[in-house]
Amino acid sequence: MKKRIRIALVGATGLVGREIIRVLEESELVDAMPVFLASKASEGEEIPYKGLEGSVIDLETFNFKDMDVVVFATPKSVAAKYIPEAQKSGAVVLDISGASAADVPVAGAAVGTKGKVVACPQPAALALAEVLAPLHGKATVTRVISNVNHSTSSAGKKAMDELYRQSVALLGGSGAGAVENEHFAAQMAFNVLPQVGAFMDDGRTTMEKNIQTDVHKLLGADVPVSISCAYVPTFIGISQSVNVTFKNALTADEARHILEGCTSLTVIDNPKDSEYSTPFGAAEMASVYVSRIRVDDSLPNTLNLWIVADNLRAGVAESAVRMVEQVATGLAA
Repeated sequence: MKKRIRIALVGATGLVGREIIRVLEESELVDAMPVFLASKASEGEEIPYKGLEGSVIDLETFNFKDMDVVVFATPKSVAAKYIPEAQKSGAVVLDISGASAADVPVAGAAVGTKGKVVACPQPAALALAEVLAPLHGKATVTRVISNVNHSTSSAGKKAMDELYRQSVALLGGSGAGAVENEHFAAQMAFNVLPQVGAFMDDGRTTMEKNIQTDVHKLLGADVPVSISCAYVPTFIGISQSVNVTFKNALTADEARHILEGCTSLTVIDNPKDSEYSTPFGAAEMASVYVSRIRVDDSLPNTLNLWIVADNLRAGVAESAVRMVEQVATGLAA
């Protein structure tokens, strides 16, 4: 049943906002055109939606009072300023920015009620939990170690532009000292930076902590999880090298069979022909990809996995739209 749910999308002209629009267009539960909000600089820009066009409205002048759901796909500073206004209007607020103190929904729980702020999970946490959940149900996960590679789109379009400019400059003959760093602590082109988020007192970054917390929520289990994050010089995609220990024995073939039965996952795992998933191959795809499923013989009941997803599409947009659909279903009940 289609429900003309009233949606405001804040940050509609950004990378994440445009991906959310694409996924919303495919939704069978959400039919009405969202209200597209952005800064005054984008006011009046036309955005195609299901054969029509909607004009971008200046966020600063907008009144949220008629909205059922407000999605914030903006920088933290913008979300922090306007989330209270959206919340006061009585709308369900979905925060992708990480600006709010809201948690992601616990596994199996409803998204939220009117006036509630709900955080969308980190893309890496969502992809990791999608893979762990069916394995946890079979053999019980007891520990997870994941090394997460973030593309520059995780930091926004300006960060992607910085990688592009640096790459062009260096390939054109400029020395390393000639490139400027505005969005990263060091040169991003042809480099790997072991920092995503701000460092905390215990040595972790805020992103590492957030992924750990979100995995616990998504699994509905307080499993020990260790996360290490790095930026790699790619534009789209998030990849993880994961080591998982189970309470009960689970072979690589058994794990592969379980994961192949999950509609949200795609298993590409043919080492003989060098067939495996990559960030490039996962770009613009809704699925989470799993490869390199193999036994870790250094520890009993332990497997290694390689997990890849498009951080914009599978990691954020699909999750946000599923939450919007849940609200629409609730309103229609």
